[in-house]
Amino acid sequence: MGYFNYSPLFQLGDLLISPGVTAMAVDLMPLLKRHAFGDWGEVCREDAEANELALKNDEAILSQYHVTTRLMEQDLLMIMTESDRTLTVVFMASESAMHPGG
Repeated sequence: MGYFNYSPLFQLGDLLISPGVTAMAVDLMPLLKRHAFGDWGEVCREDAEANELALKNDEAILSQYHVTTRLMEQDLLMIMTESDRTLTVVFMASESAMHPGG
């Protein structure tokens, strides 16, 4: 019988959530957990490989997940954790990435 690691691969730090994500009223916990445990969602193979390297090289990590809005429309939710792991930003693909102070 094998053992499994049930610890996140990295810390999320503080969370910054965009107005678009807040308006959707979606449960972010499952998506944040997937992100922290290395399930990058719907990214291309190159981006998944970049995330794997980012874990080793302390670079930014990006995940993408298809979600359904309250109006039953599909949208792409993005989760980006900064390279120093002090901040994770959650935003819709249709929004600009948010950063503190601007």
